[in-house]
Amino acid sequence: MPELLPDRRRREILARVRAAGAVRVAELAKELEVSDMTVRRDLERLARDGELQKVHGGATLPSDSSAAEPGFARKSGLQLPEKAA
Repeated sequence: MPELLPDRRRREILARVRAAGAVRVAELAKELEVSDMTVRRDLERLARDGELQKVHGGATLPSDSSAAEPGFARKSGLQLPEKAA
């Protein structure tokens, strides 16, 4: 797999969490061909945005969220022209 840009890599991680319910850092690092630290930074960013919940060794979906519902930080940047109107 060619190296993914950070935003695309985070979208791939999020898709995997939503599909499986949970992911492990070591598995993601191997599959995405990046370091464990890169995956941890991506998980930190996604957790800060409310997209997932970090757990020891990986991440899960937030316990109070739907798999199809994006986090607040992500939603706040969507449909800006409509919100401005």
